This record gives sequence, structure tokens and C-alpha cells, in this order.
Amino acid sequence: MKLHAGIFAMLMCCAARAAAQEVVFIAPTNLTMPMVQFDGRQLTGGLLKDLGDAIAGRLGRRARYIDIPSKRVWAVLAQGEADGVCYVLPEWGEGKLDWTRPLIPDGAVIAAHPSAPKLSHLDELAGHPVGTVLGYRYPELEAALGKDFIRDDAPTMEHNLSKLAAGRRQYAVVELAALEYRLRNTAGPRLRTELVYVQFKARCAFSPRAKVPFAQVEQAIDALVQEGVVEHILEHYR
Repeated sequence: MKLHAGIFAMLMCCAARAAAQEVVFIAPTNLTMPMVQFDGRQLTGGLLKDLGDAIAGRLGRRARYIDIPSKRVWAVLAQGEADGVCYVLPEWGEGKLDWTRPLIPDGAVIAAHPSAPKLSHLDELAGHPVGTVLGYRYPELEAALGKDFIRDDAPTMEHNLSKLAAGRRQYAVVELAALEYRLRNTAGPRLRTELVYVQFKARCAFSPRAKVPFAQVEQAIDALVQEGVVEHILEHYR
């Protein structure tokens, strides 16, 4: 059945208007709680959903999320297939992006299985397989260990933590928030926070091709910070 040209034009206009009223965020599939919670491919919870919903709401729009593996995040932003992604740093990014103020405090940590020998310095990891996430860069470990940095890539941080808990690896690199969340909410071997080797405050990055002007995004985030909304979201997951 063919649509009348007028009806087709009206439907296309409505679709374009709906797209203009949303903010499309990337939900990186390599992350785990407290940042993201998936039901299948659907983002259903986590800090990034709460933050994205708050940003979109302050802009008078609705948030939509697309699940993307970490290695495709920057290409998706560059192509304008999504407007923004949160929990990133400029040194992780590729291409020209618009960066928000620092928002999410966290750290990179060496986590250890309870049976693993204790560590005092990063260089003691030389020659030991270390759980890592596919597509992630670890510049501090690369600088400290050079060719003796032996990666054991897993598709997600959750896989990494599960392998560590099962004793299939002695050490893994994880985010401090993810490790602390697991220790609070998961039974099993008591993983150790061995070395917090870098601390950071993650940001959101927006595509230059985003449907919402970046100046409006900055204003929305400034308001959310001043109103205490961002701190409330962070506190919920601590």
C-alpha cells in the first residue's frame, strides 16, 4: 500500500521533530555497575543513565541511549550517530570533540585476588598477565612496564572482575568505583584494592554534529551542578 505524498511528508516531519527533541547518549557496553546496567541491549539503570536523563531533562528533551562497544565510541561521535557520551577523558578520545567540565570522580586501580602476592609498585607487575579491557588504553602501565606489560583482554570490565574472582587471574586493572560497588553488592572472594595508581574526574564529550548546541549543554550541566543534582546522583552509587 502506497502512502499519499502529503501523509508521507507529515510522517517524515513528525519523525524529524521527535529526533530534534531528544539527546542521544552512548552507553558503553564494556562498562559495568555503578556506571551502566543493561537488560539485554537496553540500558536500564546506572549512574550514566541517571546523569544523561538529568542533562536531557534540563534541556527540555528526552534521553535516548545506544549501546556501543568502547572501540567504536569515538567513530560514532565523529559521525554524529550519537550526541554525547559521559565518563570519558580527553586523553582517551579521538578527533575534535566538545568537552564538559569534570563531573565524575574515580580512579584506576590494580585489583587483586585474595591469594595474589601483595604489590607495592606498578613495576612489580612486570611479566604478570594483567586483566584488561579490549579497546582500553593504559598509558601509565605502558610507561611503567613497557614490553613487560602483559595484557589479558576481556570484552568488559564485568568479565574482568569475574575472572579475577574465579582465580583465573591474580591481578586486573579496573575502575575504583566498579570495584567498590562489587565489593558492596556481590558475595564471593573478597577482592583486594591493591594499588590506586591514578585518580581522575571524568567528563562528558559531545559531538560537533550534536543536535543540541554545546553551549546549551554546558549551561544545563552548570545548573545541575549548582542545584546539587549531580552530587545527589553520585551519592546514590557510593
